[in-house]
Amino acid sequence: MNYLIQPKKYKSLMADEGSKAVMEKTVVFFENMGKQRLLDDYNKKIWYREFIDFLARERIFFKLLTPKPYAEGDPDVRWDTARNSEYKPVFDANKGLPNVATFIKQIEIFKEMIEKAGPDKAQDMDPSWSLPMGEMFSIVVYGQLILEQAKFDEVDQDIINQVFDFMVRDFAHFALQIYGNHGSQDTQREYCAQIMLIKAVPNPEQYNKVWEKYVYVLNGEYAMNE
Repeated sequence: MNYLIQPKKYKSLMADEGSKAVMEKTVVFFENMGKQRLLDDYNKKIWYREFIDFLARERIFFKLLTPKPYAEGDPDVRWDTARNSEYKPVFDANKGLPNVATFIKQIEIFKEMIEKAGPDKAQDMDPSWSLPMGEMFSIVVYGQLILEQAKFDEVDQDIINQVFDFMVRDFAHFALQIYGNHGSQDTQREYCAQIMLIKAVPNPEQYNKVWEKYVYVLNGEYAMNE
């Protein structure tokens, strides 16, 4: 389990107070908004400005993604494997699925990029650079949540593999945005190119099965209000 599933029972690998504070503040932010507000905003497609402001105010991505040499002397600002590796056992347990295994390869390159060619201060403050970086970071979290929930719900493995088919492509899409950004460094572009060259593993038969067995059968089950 993790904070997003059961925040009150979570036992983190993060021992330092600075790392704990980041997660605790994030939990408080969403608890204060409340489930109904979150659902209403989602259904009405309201831009999550408050969360973006929260991330900026607390400098969350700066604290979690910035290599120590660029930390400006702040001990809470660093790329720390313990902070970012709790997803690994969940992914490893599902690496028998071709597209989960492919996604793991992308994550490993992404980790190395952060460790060896992470964002500088200017990039951290540039939303055209930091937002796609944040999207990539978030996709890893989403992947972990999907795998955790799929185990509880006993989801068909074919569905999971097809979900990660598009997640691999989404990850490459955001890597392309960083690659094409004028503020990116050559070393960062090299890592992004490696991520983009990793392709999802196609399986037309499996795709058709998921479409016919789980998607098309829902045709007509739901009609949006006029």
